[in-house]
Amino acid sequence: MACSAAPISANLTDFRELYFQGPFNDYVSITLELTNKTSQLTVFKLKSTDSSKFRILPNVGYVFPFNTQRVTIQLLKPDDPSQIHSDKYQDQKFLLVSNHIDIPQLNSYEIENYLNKSTKTNTYKKLKCVLLPPDDQGFSCSPVSSACNIEEPCCSSLEEESSGGNQENNDDENYQKCYDFDMVEDKKIADYICCVCFGMIREAVQLPCCTKLIGNSCRLQLQKRNGRKCPLCNQQYIEEKVIQIQSTDNTITDTVQIVCRNDDECSWVGTINQFLESHQKVCPEEKVKCTNHVCKEEVKRKDLDQHLATCGYHVSPCQHCNKNVKRKLIDKHAKTCKIPCPLKCGQNIPPLEVTKHTDEECGNREVACPYREVGCNVKIPRCQLSSHINSPSHAQMLNTFVTKFKELQSENVAWRHQNETLESEIGVLKNENKDLTDQLANKEKLLQARARNLNDVLLKHQRNQEQMRKTSIRRPQPPPQAPPPPQPQPQPQPRPRPEAAVGVVKKISVTAVPVLESVDSALWLAEE
Repeated sequence: MACSAAPISANLTDFRELYFQGPFNDYVSITLELTNKTSQLTVFKLKSTDSSKFRILPNVGYVFPFNTQRVTIQLLKPDDPSQIHSDKYQDQKFLLVSNHIDIPQLNSYEIENYLNKSTKTNTYKKLKCVLLPPDDQGFSCSPVSSACNIEEPCCSSLEEESSGGNQENNDDENYQKCYDFDMVEDKKIADYICCVCFGMIREAVQLPCCTKLIGNSCRLQLQKRNGRKCPLCNQQYIEEKVIQIQSTDNTITDTVQIVCRNDDECSWVGTINQFLESHQKVCPEEKVKCTNHVCKEEVKRKDLDQHLATCGYHVSPCQHCNKNVKRKLIDKHAKTCKIPCPLKCGQNIPPLEVTKHTDEECGNREVACPYREVGCNVKIPRCQLSSHINSPSHAQMLNTFVTKFKELQSENVAWRHQNETLESEIGVLKNENKDLTDQLANKEKLLQARARNLNDVLLKHQRNQEQMRKTSIRRPQPPPQAPPPPQPQPQPQPRPRPEAAVGVVKKISVTAVPVLESVDSALWLAEE
């Protein structure tokens, strides 16, 4: 058994880190000193979040005013040799509950009941567990400041190393420790608590000197270190007078009601046998080991499938070479994994480079002849391409290609000259078109100006005629006159010129003036 570290002195209200020094291939334990610096009696309960890895002796007790109680926290050796504790830091926590009390000499069950009923006034502290590598000297433990004066049996003797060697370790592995369960409230429950470890008694025995029952495993462990001395009264006893109480064992396993170890999240209630035979195998909150070999991770049963989906120790065949590879080594394996060339060129290549190899390097890959542009449409393996290029048929194809190229080059020159001529003619036509467009726009502007002038003249004449009509209505009418003698009919005269036809313009002005509807009608009226 590995030597335990020196005691760590701590207040009940202090936060502490508990250091377990490696190597972890055997039992490792430390001693925590709980110091009561007040004038009141203080009770405490210390519980691990993973009881399968740690054992606390005692886990329930009380500390007298201005006194100290030692508590041994033992890192247990795994049952499976392959699950040896690794030398690394782990975040394992312990929950320390304490409160002041005025009633002395309570048993462990009564202390737990008191703490449960006074939850609101309890002081909860989490103690962090750190597993240190063997060569890590980054921590120190304070020396023991005072002796243990508690009336409870002191369990620090469990830490001392005996001279039994490997035989002692083998014997310890065969011990069945007391049950670490929290019980449902019962008046008779105190009779089932081991007075050494304060757990539920397993293999109950009664010493001849006392009536108090203890677990046989706790008795044997103390016997190896202290001899046959009663842990309560410190008297010597004879092995043959130790009485095994089978009825108590049956009552504890078949009658006493307990809660699930995961009572923070599981509400199951039943007996120990029911827990061990059925509920422990199906409890979704129970921590189980990963089913992948070598993986030491422990997760809740309900989270096991999720863990297995991402577990780095999951083994699956490589999709390229079919070798079994762990999930966390897939990337590393991909860099070294090699497979035969799919075109059977004889080379082994990484899977990620298969496409590059077959497209650019593989000698068995069929490629087109470089002279396919001059008529060679043969596809041959890349390794035979050099000899194929040097064949006489390619020289004849190349000469034919050169001749045809020169002809096409001459035709290209002629077409280029013709294109330049057409581009020049197009430029001339564009200029002429632009000139005609400008002339048409100017004439259109001139006609629009003339039309506006004619409209103004016509409107002025209309206003004059209207004024003359109003004036003629107000004048008196002249007396009627005799009609003039008939005049000979005048001969038709030739049409006078526009500039001399002043009388005609006046005659037209007394008639109704039509509205100009277009430029052509305006020009015609101007000519009249």
